[in-house]
Amino acid sequence: EISGYNERLQQTQEKHSDVLKRIQKKEKLVTNISSELNACSEDLALKETPDLVAANTWSLSKPWKMLRTLEERFFIISPHKIANVSKWTNGKCEWNELEETMEDGYYVVKGKVTEKFMRGLYASITLEIKMEDKYADSIHDLKKRIEILQDRKTEVENDIDHISVDNKECEKEIKLLRHYISEKRR
Repeated sequence: EISGYNERLQQTQEKHSDVLKRIQKKEKLVTNISSELNACSEDLALKETPDLVAANTWSLSKPWKMLRTLEERFFIISPHKIANVSKWTNGKCEWNELEETMEDGYYVVKGKVTEKFMRGLYASITLEIKMEDKYADSIHDLKKRIEILQDRKTEVENDIDHISVDNKECEKEIKLLRHYISEKRR
C-alpha cells in the first residue's frame, strides 16, 4: 500500500514540477510583453504631442552685387498641414508676397524675398507641423500594437491563474499523500 502511495506521490511531484515550469514560462512571457508594452507606450507618448517639428526648410545665401537689388522666389511644400511658418533674415531682407495654399494635396508656401539696397540675400524659411500630424500613421500603428499587447497580456495572466489552480491542487495532493504515507508507516 505504501509503495502505491509513493508511486502516486512521485507522479504528483513530477506533475507539480511541470506545472511550476509552465507558470515560470508564462510569467517570463508576461514580463516580456510588459516591457514591449512600456516601450510602445513611451514611443507613443513621444510622438503624440502637439509640439512643432520642422517639415521643410528653404534657405538662401547670396552676397550683394554692385548697384543691383537681388530678389529670389521660393516654393516650399509639405505633405502635412502647416502649423507655423518661421522666417529668418539677417535683417537686411524683406519677405514679399508670402502665400499659403494647397496644391495637388500638398500644403504650399510661396513668395519672394528681396534684399534691401546692396546688402545681399541671407534668409531662410521653415515650415513647422505638429508632431502628431507628422507621425499619424505611426501613432495609429502603436495604438493598435498596444491594444494587441494588452489583450495578449490579459490572456497569459488568465492562463497563469488557471495553471496556479492546478499547482494548488498538486500541492494539496502532495501534502495528503505525504500524510497518508507517514500514517501508514506508524
